[in-house]
Amino acid sequence: MEKLTKIFLILIAIYLAFQTVSLLFFYERFPAALRTTNFSLEEMHIYSART
Repeated sequence: MEKLTKIFLILIAIYLAFQTVSLLFFYERFPAALRTTNFSLEEMHIYSART
């Protein structure tokens, strides 16, 4: 069970890192991508709060 928790946390960390990289990479060229990324992160936090 503890192993699954660690894997889950690693996946979240990778996801957040990817979102951050995407945000930094697309920020100047695609402001819409920035809004989408922020929305995704907010949705994820809302989902986390529910569970």
